[in-house]
Amino acid sequence: MSYRLHILMFALLLMPFATADAGGPPEPEFEALIQMHKDMYRCAVKSQEKVLESSAVNVQNKTNAEKLADIRAKVDKRLNDASDWVSLSVAFLSLSTEIYKLAGEYKEFLTECGTLVKRNPAAAFKYYKAQRYINSEIQRAQKEIAASGLLGAGIGKATMEQKSLTIYSLKSTVGNIRSTISSTLFQCRWLLGDKITFMNIYEVLSDEEVKKAAASAVAWWNHKYQ
Repeated sequence: MSYRLHILMFALLLMPFATADAGGPPEPEFEALIQMHKDMYRCAVKSQEKVLESSAVNVQNKTNAEKLADIRAKVDKRLNDASDWVSLSVAFLSLSTEIYKLAGEYKEFLTECGTLVKRNPAAAFKYYKAQRYINSEIQRAQKEIAASGLLGAGIGKATMEQKSLTIYSLKSTVGNIRSTISSTLFQCRWLLGDKITFMNIYEVLSDEEVKKAAASAVAWWNHKYQ
């Protein structure tokens, strides 16, 4: 393989993230996180509205509760619903805050890795692998939110169990992405202090096609700088 082809291959491999620190993060993942934060905040607001709605019905029904047993049963149900909506509102608000913080961490991740990947091809491939995982997790979360029916009027139709399971799953996704960011930064920093070899490329990659491309990129890197 010619010297120019080595350079071209290496440039193509780094292209998806070579500009990560230029003019802020343009990545769709960052925009998706911000949108998810807004969606969850809207869910929190709607949950609070449901609390007020249930409370208002309670006041209206209590005047007749002493006369009709079925009205009393409805009052009790409304009280339980109001309590559930309070808990749900707090959970949505907490999730919204966590996603907002994650967006900030992701922005810092892009900025730092945008510098690290230019200094070491192994770090660049590790960053590429992390980006693919983060992208897949965000897409999965977006599909889950859409399927749950939480947005718009659907929040009142989904059962409390469905809403709770969705929140739990989204919290798990946030934790997975945060863990990936942390471990990727650690490994990229570690790789910068180690000699570039085929072995540490293989330690951080699993995709066979990427490994083959990495071998050529590392060979070019070693030929030029060693």
